[in-house]
Amino acid sequence: RTLYDEILPVPLIVYVPGAKPQRSEVAMETSTIDVMPTVLGLVGAPVPPAVEGTDLTGVAYLGRPEWDRTTIAELYRTESLNVQVSLRRTGEKVIHHFNDRLVESYDIATDPGEHSRRPIRQPPTTELMAELQTWLNDGWAGYRDRIRAGLDRAVTMDAETQDRLRALHAERERTPLS
Repeated sequence: RTLYDEILPVPLIVYVPGAKPQRSEVAMETSTIDVMPTVLGLVGAPVPPAVEGTDLTGVAYLGRPEWDRTTIAELYRTESLNVQVSLRRTGEKVIHHFNDRLVESYDIATDPGEHSRRPIRQPPTTELMAELQTWLNDGWAGYRDRIRAGLDRAVTMDAETQDRLRALHAERERTPLS
């Protein structure tokens, strides 16, 4: 029902038989859209260019440095007319409640419980809102173009990727979690 951090964060635990990660925890901003490219990276498959997420294999398994990254969360509940979008980067977050015409901004580095809103009309809130506006405008343009082009088709997986995923599953079955 909300995009507050009391609900939004979900841990992702990855187990790869025979592989030991360089980091036991990735602290940078990540998103559920990173799951697919990370799984593809773990099995050695290429990530399609249209995929929005990021392959985190290099950060977790190869020890590559983390970076300051922006993530987006969306909530669309049409039955209750509850539409929200949040933008988050290290230490900062904004939530736009469209139906209430309300913007909330938080310094989550010092206020992780999101109890004290920051002033809306000054930096960094204005910068975060400009970034969110750009993301929304770009996303809408892409969505509109997909609708016009009729690109609401099913995605198919090539045989090589299917074979790699089957092999990964078979290895998982042979090596139970301890």
